[in-house]
Amino acid sequence: MFIFPAFQTHSAPHHLHINIANASPRYSLSVDIDPAPADPESPVSGTAVVKVVSRATGKPIQSIRMPSLTLFKGSYAKSVGPHGKSPSVYDDNYSFVFEDFNFDGRQDLAICKDTQGSYGGLTYDVFLWNPAQNRFVKDSMLTALSSEHLGLVAVDPQKQELTAFDKDGAAWHHSSTYKWIKHRLTLVEEETEDGTGGHDVVITTRRLVHSHWRQTIRHAHIEQ
Repeated sequence: MFIFPAFQTHSAPHHLHINIANASPRYSLSVDIDPAPADPESPVSGTAVVKVVSRATGKPIQSIRMPSLTLFKGSYAKSVGPHGKSPSVYDDNYSFVFEDFNFDGRQDLAICKDTQGSYGGLTYDVFLWNPAQNRFVKDSMLTALSSEHLGLVAVDPQKQELTAFDKDGAAWHHSSTYKWIKHRLTLVEEETEDGTGGHDVVITTRRLVHSHWRQTIRHAHIEQ
């Protein structure tokens, strides 16, 4: 895992330019953003153009136009290696995450749009590296999973699974786990922990086994 907060900034009225030299081992980023008015302590958000640059050649690979981009001061980019850990749903705020979301051995790119997700969480557009086109291409399913749930979808490189999380208050939690099957994300497991009854947590797990769903229900006592 690599974390690269180093950056250079040049600002002008209604415009901000940021260079993130070490966004990942392979890429640097150049960001031009027109910030919307906000509290000085808040993240910077606005329309932006993100230029992806090869660190090996110094040449631009592509420009990605973002109708909305959110920049977190001091934690702009995170690069997750094959044995690294995905950003935490609750503790990590990154504008750019380089990670292998489809387990093809190549880093992909997630870009934070805003903080309008579930419980004020981050939402992301996710782009997969397409070697035939030599560019990052936005993936609609990964973007939906990283926009309609709690933060960026979590990656498990050992199991080659992706998991999205949800909650409703402190006593109800849900996870949805997906695998790439024939180049499509397929739901293979759901688990709900429901402690709203007050005495026990009811854990309901559904798993896809040989094209059929199997369900188990367990009870865990809540310590008072």
